[in-house]
Parts: sequence; C-alpha cells; structure tokens
Amino acid sequence: MAITVNTLVSGYNLDPEFAGYASKLMQAIQRAIPESTFGMILVDTVTPDISGAFSWRTRCLWIDTNEANPLPVLKAYKASTGWFAVANAISNSTITTAMIQAGAVTLAKLYAPGAGEANKLIRVNAGGGGFELVTVASIIASIGNIPITSLNNTAVGATAELFVGCIGNTAGEVYWRDANDIAGLMGNAAVAPSKVGPATVLTTKTKFLSSRTGDTYGVYRVLDPDTDVDDGTLNGDKLLDGSVVGGKLSNLSVSGAKIEDATINVTTKLVVPATSALKVLGVNSAGTAWEMQSTAALFTSRQYATAAGSQAAFAIGSATLVTYAHGLTVGGVATTPTQIRWVLIPLAGIAGWAAGEEVPISCFGLNSAEGGIFDNGANTTNVYLGYRAPSFATVNRVRTKGVPDTFVDMTGTTWKIKAYASL
Repeated sequence: MAITVNTLVSGYNLDPEFAGYASKLMQAIQRAIPESTFGMILVDTVTPDISGAFSWRTRCLWIDTNEANPLPVLKAYKASTGWFAVANAISNSTITTAMIQAGAVTLAKLYAPGAGEANKLIRVNAGGGGFELVTVASIIASIGNIPITSLNNTAVGATAELFVGCIGNTAGEVYWRDANDIAGLMGNAAVAPSKVGPATVLTTKTKFLSSRTGDTYGVYRVLDPDTDVDDGTLNGDKLLDGSVVGGKLSNLSVSGAKIEDATINVTTKLVVPATSALKVLGVNSAGTAWEMQSTAALFTSRQYATAAGSQAAFAIGSATLVTYAHGLTVGGVATTPTQIRWVLIPLAGIAGWAAGEEVPISCFGLNSAEGGIFDNGANTTNVYLGYRAPSFATVNRVRTKGVPDTFVDMTGTTWKIKAYASL
C-alpha cells in the first residue's frame, strides 16, 4: 500500500477539550516531519512518493517488503541513482578478515563444487596467486616425488641402502628392508619368466640376457658363435646326420694327422644333394666354392677352351692355325691338357646335320687323292688346330649321319670351330 500522509497515528481524541481546535492540533502533531538533518524509516511494498511535500522522505530508510523478494530489503535514497539496497553500498573486496567472525565461514560458503570435481583437493596454483582444485596424482606429479620420511621417518644409517616395505603382521606397518630381506622373500626361481622384460628391440633371432667384459648390467644379445663358443669345443656328434653340404667344407689342405684326429663322420654327417648319383665333391672352375661334379666331366670335358657362341669362324684359304688359351692348371701351375677334341658347328642345316650340332673334325677330309686336312696339338698355354686349303677350293667330303660321303660347302659363313680340353 502507499505510505499515508500522516506520519503519526493519534493516541488520544482532543475534541472534548479543544472543540473546534482539536483537528488543527491533530494535524500539527500527525503531519509533523523531521527537520533537514533527521529522517525516519519507511515500510511499504511500493516505492515511496518523494515528490513535492514528500521530498523529505529522501532522508529516510525504506524497508521494501515486496513479496517478490525472498526477504525484506533495506534501501536508501541517492539523488544520482534513486533508491538502492543498502547492502550494495558495500564495495567489492572491502570486507576484511577482521570483520568476519572467527569460525563462522563454512565450507559451503567457500565454494560449491561440481560433479566433475569429486575427490579433488584445494591447492595454491603454480603462480602462487590463487587457489585451484586438483587431483592427488597431479599434486604428486608437480612435486616430482614423495619424501621417504613421509612414509617412514625411522632414521637410516648414512651408509645403509634400505628399501621401504610392508610386513603383513599388522595392517599399515611400514619397515625399512635391505637387499637380503628382499632376496629372501623372492626365494629360488621366484621371478616368473613373464615378469622379466624382453629386449628393447626384438628380431627373428632369439636374444639372451647376458653380460661380457665391460658390461655394467645385463644386456640382451643374439648368440655369437665366434664370441660365445670356444674354439675346438664342437664335435661331429653335435651335427645332424646328413646336414653338412659341400659348400660348408673349407677348400684347404690338411695334414694326415688332422684327418686322423677329425671328429666328423663323413658317411653320416655330409648331406647328399638331390640328383647327385655318381657325382663327386670338387671345387668349381673358379676355385671359389664346392660343387657336385660328374666323374666324366673330370676327365673328358672338364673345361672348354672357348665359350659356346664365341667360336672362331672357319675359313677356307691358305694354311691356317687356330689357337685358344686353355687356362688349365694343376695346383696353380699351367698344365698341358691330356685330352683335346675339336668340332665344326654348322650355322644352318647341311648334309644331314642340323644347325648348332657339333661334327668332329675326324668326319671331314678331302677326296681320296688328297687325304686329311686337319691336325691339332697343345702345350701348357694353348690348344691349336691347323688346317690347309683343299685343292678343290670350297668342296670337302664328309661322312655324315648314315649318309654316304657328300660334298659340302666349307666356307667361313657356313661353319665355326670349337675346342674342348681337359686334364
């Protein structure tokens, strides 16, 4: 309701005593207002009227009892802003600790935490200028460690090396334990293989935990036979029967004593390769590796004086000598071949022979009046073939595959010469 005109309520009826003057006396009393340095307390649900004769109300305190407010609000008037709550007259950050009653501020008055801040603690921030809510783990992480004295403050000797441990006799007991105590708890083979960490870098080869001269701790390594196995400690019994191939045998000569002392059983330890029937173990032509060789190749065509496809052209003309360096040696010494075989190779089919077939020079000759035309020989360096021009120029007689003697063309564009030589 609006504040009434009268500031006071009549406490006594003056009409019997003062007749016609009573109402004027009551107005003088009821409508009296405070002088300029005084005020009153106004109580109303609406803003007080301060216009005209009611301007004096600006010196009053107004208790606003509007039902919209949870509690009555004490207000004052200021010409520049109008009516304002007295509580707002207290500036931010002006209430001092001394103004707060000791023990009066509860945790609920400090902060209303949210669901995401469960189990957090209040901590001074890194800058030291405020507080923050953090987890216990982050507190430990920022410190870097928990002082051991916070776990157990029992004094430890200056030279002692002890570890914190618990014994289950009583819950919560913490003790200093030495290395012997820990070893005693482990017992024999107490560490399960699954508890031993693997090598940092794994490979397809098995790595073993080991230590060598100069190591200060255990190191994972693959087994190195040159380092980890002593010379002369492996014997033939450790080899799988039939597992040693020729390429694994050294191309070195050994004395008889070494052969007698050998521990490898050749008949059971050397592997027999496939398709090696009637072959023998020998060194290849380059002298660099072992290989299985035909016994026939050792004696008849062990090496060729020329490579296939690079034979010399056969030409009819005056007496000619064809020479090839055979390169055959025994023990590194150049040696004269024991067998030599010369052939002619037709470049196209002729007289029953197909292109590329090899025809021994013994098949060729002049007519019956002339006789043979070829001769050959060898020394420690070369094999050679001599031939002479037939009197019939480009015609020779050849004994072919079941065909009677035939005259054939022997020009250089038709035939080539090839030689085989062996020791």
